[in-house]
Amino acid sequence: MIGHNSQVRPCRARRNTEPCPHGRPQTCLERHHEHDPRVGEPICRDCYDYRHQAAWNFHAGELWRRTTIALNRALAHAGRIRDTRVRLSFAKVAEYQRRGVIHFHALIRLDGRDLDNPDAILAPDPSITIDHLRSYVDHAAATTSFTTEPHPVNPSGWPIHWGAQVDIRTVKLSPADADDHGTLTTTAVAAYLAKYATKATEETGHTSRRLDSLGIDLHTEHDTHQARQLLACWELSSRPLNCRTKAQREAWAQGWGKLQKWAHMLGYGGHFSTKSRRYSTTLGALRAVRKAFKRGDPIEPAQPELPHDADPDGDDSIVTLNWIFDGVGWLTLGDAMLANTAAAKARERKQIAREEVEETIGK
Repeated sequence: MIGHNSQVRPCRARRNTEPCPHGRPQTCLERHHEHDPRVGEPICRDCYDYRHQAAWNFHAGELWRRTTIALNRALAHAGRIRDTRVRLSFAKVAEYQRRGVIHFHALIRLDGRDLDNPDAILAPDPSITIDHLRSYVDHAAATTSFTTEPHPVNPSGWPIHWGAQVDIRTVKLSPADADDHGTLTTTAVAAYLAKYATKATEETGHTSRRLDSLGIDLHTEHDTHQARQLLACWELSSRPLNCRTKAQREAWAQGWGKLQKWAHMLGYGGHFSTKSRRYSTTLGALRAVRKAFKRGDPIEPAQPELPHDADPDGDDSIVTLNWIFDGVGWLTLGDAMLANTAAAKARERKQIAREEVEETIGK
């Protein structure tokens, strides 16, 4: 843990020195460096609720959906009080913590609404301020929760809600505006989201590949934190013996059975990046540009409308960007050679692993 003065703090300094029910100490005074493989692991694996973690990752997308619904309802109520119409737009990316729990980084924007032109992106009414939006987001995150469907392991289900670490910051248009503590610029946010969009379960120490019955045995051969996470997902997704009829089997496959498909992702089956429909250009428009480029057709540069901020003196500034497709492929022959070499090494490692597995099964 790193403190405010950038100094590494003791891992878990507690006054309670009594051991846990499994006889392990509940304190850790060691100062772990950033790349210590033990960072993110529980002190006692037997005390850690791996099944609840798997259930939380599995339902994280549903929790986000319900949170946006609550936030939209609060904004709609605020708009009716002020006789205006507003709309929530967002883009978010999912990231794995070192301990294997998914969490989201979201860029939330408040837009105005025009009933005659629903696709137009307008500035919201000035009566709904940044502080209002911040309070609505904080309230929605604090009050949104639900309980999962019953499971044979836990007939009452698991509670799903957000944790206490909700960090809300204001995004400014330019570095000159970012003089307040905790604010971010648009450039910093773009780099921030791109950074987390490149992360997967490798951050937790597990390589993200689809698992089967043989793969789960190989990955859980040793008792590690990652092995227990995978095993929890696999066990929760295993169909119970009382699912005998076709209807019961289909119901299980549409519910907890889906967790087996995403066991290699520690239970999270959502996309790493999602956005609301009117936040920016649509994926369909991007696909159309790619198809036109492949066919050699002329490509019309897109000119998305961006919301403008009203100046206190009455001077409105509108920002317009032209997006032009640049191209695909490697920039140099050296980059292409490096990519081909890396792909060849990956195929070689995969072949060696397959041969070792076959040899192990043969023995």
